[in-house]
Amino acid sequence: MQEYLLLTIQGAPDEAEAAFRRRLIELWTLMLRNYPEIYESVFAEASEFEIDTGVLSRSYMVEVGAATEIIGIIQQTGLHVQPIDMDDLYSPQEITGSEWFQIPHD
Repeated sequence: MQEYLLLTIQGAPDEAEAAFRRRLIELWTLMLRNYPEIYESVFAEASEFEIDTGVLSRSYMVEVGAATEIIGIIQQTGLHVQPIDMDDLYSPQEITGSEWFQIPHD
């Protein structure tokens, strides 16, 4: 069974939601165009932005085997990633409900 890790991307201090959303769109567009095989490792996106350590954040569920590569690409774009707990694993059945959008990879 595939297992996933929680990856949380943070905005800059005092960054407005619209600006952070725009930077996330740019990140995922870059991933789709340049790293499609890695993008397919992103299973789900949190349905809402949150405040994490005082800044806006958005969470994603990513395949364990791709987490390091995804983090490297994200950091190259200037976005900050919270440290991942590599022992905190989730099954697809746990990533359901209104708080997650599963990302189709057709």
